[in-house]
Amino acid sequence: MKFSGELSLNEGWKFKITLAQGVEKPSFHDEDFESVTLPHDWQIHNPRNPRMERGDSQGYYPRNQMGWYRRVLQVPEAWQGKRLLLLIPGCQRFYDVYLDGERIGGRRYGYLPLLLDLTDRAGAGEHLLAIRVNNTDTLGDRWYSGAGLCRGVSLMVKEPVYMQPWSLRADYTLQEDSADLKAEISLRHPEQAGVLTVHAALQAPDGSLACEAEQTIAAEGFETRVALPMHVANILRWDMDRPYRYRLTLTVAQSGAVLDTAWETVGFRSFSFDGEQGFILNGRMRKLYGADLHHDGGVCFGAAVPRAVWRRRLMKLKEMGCNVIRCSHNPQDEALYDLCDELGMVMIDELYDKWCDTALYYDRLFPEDWRDDLRMMVARDRNHPSIVLWSMGNELEIQYQEQFYDLLKALSSECRRLDSSRPVSLALIGFCLQDYGDHTPLQKKVDAVLRYADIVDVFMGNYMEGYYTALREAGMRKAIIGSEVFTYYRNAELSATHAIAQSPWADVKNRPYVAGGLVWAGVDYLGESTGWPCKGWTGCPVDSAGFRKLRSWYVASQWTEEPILRVGVMDGNAYDDHARASWGFPQMLDCWTGPREDLMRHVCVMTNCDEVRIYRNGESVRRLTERLPDGMMHFSIPYAPGTLRAEGWRNGAKVAEQVLHTPDAPAAIILRCDDLNEPDNEGVCHVELTLTDSFGQPWTLTGPECAIEVEGAELLGLDNGDLMADRNPHSPVCPFHLGHAVAYLRRQEDTLRVKAVCGEIRAELTL
Repeated sequence: MKFSGELSLNEGWKFKITLAQGVEKPSFHDEDFESVTLPHDWQIHNPRNPRMERGDSQGYYPRNQMGWYRRVLQVPEAWQGKRLLLLIPGCQRFYDVYLDGERIGGRRYGYLPLLLDLTDRAGAGEHLLAIRVNNTDTLGDRWYSGAGLCRGVSLMVKEPVYMQPWSLRADYTLQEDSADLKAEISLRHPEQAGVLTVHAALQAPDGSLACEAEQTIAAEGFETRVALPMHVANILRWDMDRPYRYRLTLTVAQSGAVLDTAWETVGFRSFSFDGEQGFILNGRMRKLYGADLHHDGGVCFGAAVPRAVWRRRLMKLKEMGCNVIRCSHNPQDEALYDLCDELGMVMIDELYDKWCDTALYYDRLFPEDWRDDLRMMVARDRNHPSIVLWSMGNELEIQYQEQFYDLLKALSSECRRLDSSRPVSLALIGFCLQDYGDHTPLQKKVDAVLRYADIVDVFMGNYMEGYYTALREAGMRKAIIGSEVFTYYRNAELSATHAIAQSPWADVKNRPYVAGGLVWAGVDYLGESTGWPCKGWTGCPVDSAGFRKLRSWYVASQWTEEPILRVGVMDGNAYDDHARASWGFPQMLDCWTGPREDLMRHVCVMTNCDEVRIYRNGESVRRLTERLPDGMMHFSIPYAPGTLRAEGWRNGAKVAEQVLHTPDAPAAIILRCDDLNEPDNEGVCHVELTLTDSFGQPWTLTGPECAIEVEGAELLGLDNGDLMADRNPHSPVCPFHLGHAVAYLRRQEDTLRVKAVCGEIRAELTL
């Protein structure tokens, strides 16, 4: 929800990692602090340490430090008599806020916002705002956490009468082509506020006025809840293919003078999870193929991710057929929800990771904080049409113990009380716990899951495809979501340890009651590394620089109906992505080369076509119409330099083609930027650099360095998606990795020029 009178406080901060005393006091001397602009993540700028405790979880970026932020807050005389509300959307992690040396609040769970009222403490004049972020006794999450004010800070300057942030409920009931909408909002006001007029206007997707309503109230006490019913005719429904959104604007006025304005985008849709038909959106069965996402933006940004980076990543996933995102395992930046609303991608919003009986910090905060954290998540996110499921958590060690069931009941009941319009679930870990493994009697395992299924509305299981049949035979009739799914492998029936080369996506496609599956994970992320020097998790279809990997075409062939055809050649010396075990993918490159002629090459074709025809140097080699259980077509073809051409056929017609040429040498750099005109990107854009050979193919055999020069923009960083390399991401020199690199820029002038040089190869782009 957006409000009038919201002012950015992202500029003018001073920062230092320090254990000094008295930093919160105005008298403290901060001459040796560095100037920073928010959002800011200090962890990503720390030198990596291979010997740090549990360094793999954080990509070896140290974070167990104390950081202080200080800023002067100038309060003009014109603000006297107004309400001053400080908004911190997110901060990693245990933080306290001070004004003029006095603590005024704080939060322990850094993924949710904090709102503080400064009114009675901030009179006209200069004030010292200080924020202490204390990570000295916590090692962070199981993934890269980030450290600091990673989502910015703002100040709301309000009249004494104002709308309470996150108090809007835009509930509705749908008829065939109309809706009855009830917009409810809480007003904060002085005890003797008098008569107030609240007006609501709903704009249709084309900007026209769809309907409006008005209420006049006699405000009593200090808070008043106002409901404005409206009837919306000829609605355009929010859907995956056409994500129509309406703009709801509310104003509060007194004697004709507007006191406050707020607006929210809403979407009208009907959906359900059905135990027989899976997921139904607007009366139509839809399979959910999607991705789990962590919250970092790679080595250039850490947890302080620009909106433009999220947009580009989502667009890459959408190209693959992705239509659902799971916020794993925490509430994400609000920009991600706004983008999913805009792009027509449904969402699973998740509260916590392991929240009980672990060595993680959640144990400290869960008993006291979970109700407030849950309330804040639901209040902040409930009006997003993209959200279709609330998840109460992920993979608990106490799963199937009595404490687990009791706490899950409490969480689920409270969530339904806060929002009855969406179902509730929690992601189970597969049967790989001490008392629930491969050798545990099947009936014991099934009975434990059935107890869980009686509490939740939708079954969410991680890597549990091998138990779907057993659960159905035992009588479970809840819709199923594979909340984490391997890219390529699947666990064998009734096993959590025996992975086989069998497409896990067939379970989604062929079982009506399986609503969907989400790949772990969608984009390579920092943390959960396989060991030094790896910075993070590399088993994803999109790399951390936002480029699609070869495996993304395999995923697309399993997810989409549009013709997909992509060739991969097995090679014992192929690029190793360092993914763990079953999260990996057969090692292959889309490169037709070999050490000698007539060496047999294993060619894999990722396709959803009915027939594939292979030609070597123009001559027909083989045709196939059958796939192996992994969902691919496999060919054995003797190598000969030249071309390997694959054709995909459907219903007797060629619908797709790919040609691989034996690569010769790097020949050109292709520069591409397509996001300059995207809304709300705040001037941040991407320039993709691709090194190609003379055939126009990405050059993947070596990684030569490329230097760039930028005019008219600030270079925010260069990334190539290689999480094994130890390089400075803010240097203007970056090696190509698998033929790619990306430059992140913040535009400063009307004309932007990028020059790239790789040896004798040069390229220039003017925008």
